[in-house]
Amino acid sequence: MKWTRSLRLAALASVCAAAFASVGCLKSDDKTTLAKDGSGSVDVTVTIDLAKIKEIKDMFAAMMPAAVPEPAMEGEPGMGEPSAPKKDDDFGAQFSKEEVEKDLKKYEGLELKDYSTKTEAGKQVVHMVVAFKSWENLCKSGATGNKAVTLTKGEDGSYTIVFDAMGGQGPGGGEGADAGGMDMSAMLPMFESFLAGLEFKSALTVPGTIVETNGTKSEDGATVSWSMGWTEISTAMKEKKKDGTLMKVTFKGEGVDLKPFSFKPDMEKAGSRMGLGK
Repeated sequence: MKWTRSLRLAALASVCAAAFASVGCLKSDDKTTLAKDGSGSVDVTVTIDLAKIKEIKDMFAAMMPAAVPEPAMEGEPGMGEPSAPKKDDDFGAQFSKEEVEKDLKKYEGLELKDYSTKTEAGKQVVHMVVAFKSWENLCKSGATGNKAVTLTKGEDGSYTIVFDAMGGQGPGGGEGADAGGMDMSAMLPMFESFLAGLEFKSALTVPGTIVETNGTKSEDGATVSWSMGWTEISTAMKEKKKDGTLMKVTFKGEGVDLKPFSFKPDMEKAGSRMGLGK
């Protein structure tokens, strides 16, 4: 596939969306308790900087005017007629109780147990508690951000969980990472003013005992926590550290019966939801 300027910028937008959506648009704090059968609950608080969302949307709008069609490259179909300008929807409205419940209902076994929101000083703070019967479905719903997640089972009966805070778009994201082949390190300066305040916190309580992790393990050996910000993310991208945006934990427990799965979010949709790209 040949990458046109439009497609490259759309991919770049998806990476930015990964950073925003994964860490809650400046701050995110989620605490997940996982049971032996894959059910559990998650407590999430996100702080959304509405002004910064608008600024970055405006930046991409200037880079990719929606009303200007792009000429077709050799061997590629044309981009079609000019599209109508998109309505500049209130991004914060996507986190209303009604929208959250509508999104959760798309996935079986998810229930919103608690919800509150407040907006002050240009920031929207959303708190919610979601019960789940399937952890895989919770991950797919995006309730804890657009993380890429892999759960595997070892021959010794242990389970290993790997999260990618950049949704599989960073240096550890495998094929297709780094915005369709673009060198993201060269693009980082344009994002710094928007993302410098990122603060991401995540905690996971597992149904067993943690045997290995790159996070901080609790005294009882059942909970691991991670903290990541723009410094860690940008350093990983600049130095192409494959593990730089990954959070890992391996644990063992009697009677644990978890279904292995691998999930990578569609960051093009995440970018579109933010109004980034075409």
